[in-house]
Amino acid sequence: MNAVHYPSLFKYARQSMGLNQREMAERLRVHQSTISKIESGRHCPHRGTMMGLARLTGLSVQVLKERAASHTRQQESNRTGRANRPAIRYKPTDLQVARFRQSELCNKLKTTLYLKEKALQKLQAQRYMHDLAEENALQTLREAQEVTAHLQRTQAPPALLATALKTGQDAASHLALLRKKAIRIPTGYKILLMEADIKQLKARVEVLMVNG
Repeated sequence: MNAVHYPSLFKYARQSMGLNQREMAERLRVHQSTISKIESGRHCPHRGTMMGLARLTGLSVQVLKERAASHTRQQESNRTGRANRPAIRYKPTDLQVARFRQSELCNKLKTTLYLKEKALQKLQAQRYMHDLAEENALQTLREAQEVTAHLQRTQAPPALLATALKTGQDAASHLALLRKKAIRIPTGYKILLMEADIKQLKARVEVLMVNG
């Protein structure tokens, strides 16, 4: 057995008996630094130390070597996580399949992006037209109120005053109707969320196109 395996052998024997390095050294009648050097691979144990280890554990040196080697292999398998796992081998077609799936995903994202952009344009148009209509109705109401107030101060003919009052009432009714319909109109916050979603989709498409 090569000397490089002695570190695991001594460490396995010591740990299996529940001993620390000092206690192990006392049982084998060597200095603690000797055990430390053997377990760190800096010292090869003498034959007498090996025989003492065999007497201490009640096992032959050969059995100790076999158990230590098996224990070392198990620890290495647990550490790497590759115990009894075959090496990954990629077939030539794997890369083609991966590229096809990436291209397919990119096309789906492009379609989704197109539909979302169309939906965003529709929402923006609805929001703009509603805001414009509400602003016009409010302006008409203010003008009708100003005209009515002026006619009342100047003691205008009743027919003219009635016309101004009717115009103001119609503008107020139209404004109230628009504000009632505003519940179904997309809010600015909803539009901002959709814009952010579209921005993320564009970024994903760009990454797929660069890596494609």
